[in-house]
Amino acid sequence: MKKAINSVEEALEIYLNAARENAEASEQCDSRKTNKTHDIIRKCEKYLYDNNSMILLEKYLNDPIPGVRVWIALDLLPIIPEKAIEVLEEIANGSYGVAKIDASDILNEWKKGSLVFPYMK
Repeated sequence: MKKAINSVEEALEIYLNAARENAEASEQCDSRKTNKTHDIIRKCEKYLYDNNSMILLEKYLNDPIPGVRVWIALDLLPIIPEKAIEVLEEIANGSYGVAKIDASDILNEWKKGSLVFPYMK
């Protein structure tokens, strides 16, 4: 993504679209698309964080795509950990393919205290 993000609303829209594409690419083992969408999500995270708007992701925690919920829950861990953990545990204990593995890994790293949130730097 080369163009600049111009508003919180635009960042949310781009984030959600990229998270959906990322979830699909992860399930299809398309590493090129997964990496590309990962970078887009990171750019949106930074914009939302810098504009004190990360909490706006909360309304998307019920997205029908488990991989999208994993991304959002990950980003909300430092802000609303109880709710984010609840979402991650539900996915980790379900039958959600790659999202299940991702949610489980995130929970393990969170418990160890080893998660890094690059947008906070």
